Amino acid sequence: MGFRFTLDPIARFHGMVDNSKKYKVMESSKGLVFPVCWNEPFGLAIIESLFSGCPVFGTPYGSLPELVPSEVGFLSASSDQLAEAMKDSQQWKPQVCRDYAVENFNSKKMALSYVEIYERVLAGEILNKEPPSLKKPEPKLLPFN
Repeated sequence: MGFRFTLDPIARFHGMVDNSKKYKVMESSKGLVFPVCWNEPFGLAIIESLFSGCPVFGTPYGSLPELVPSEVGFLSASSDQLAEAMKDSQQWKPQVCRDYAVENFNSKKMALSYVEIYERVLAGEILNKEPPSLKKPEPKLLPFN
């Protein structure tokens, strides 16, 4: 969907692809580069990458610190540090990435977590220690250098 210029002759931009092509690309890749500059609420691409055995290289914003522990990827706001980590991508093992995703992002675990929260609410527990309030908006773009 448009023109993509990549300076690195090894990097490839595939554009919009269907699921079968996407999985072929992920299975043959060395990792997912995910340098968001905002507080990403949840990155489904991260989970897909981990299920495919690919480590994740991204920025430490939003949900990424919760989704990407050091065993399955590297987070930094420094492009130089991310580039260095990507050069050594083989230190993250595909089976470790896949096992982490299977164990932590499955429908059974999600359903049980919801049931636990519902039970706490039904028992009268207040989940938020302080009432919600309007907070000063964060900058649109977060640092990435």
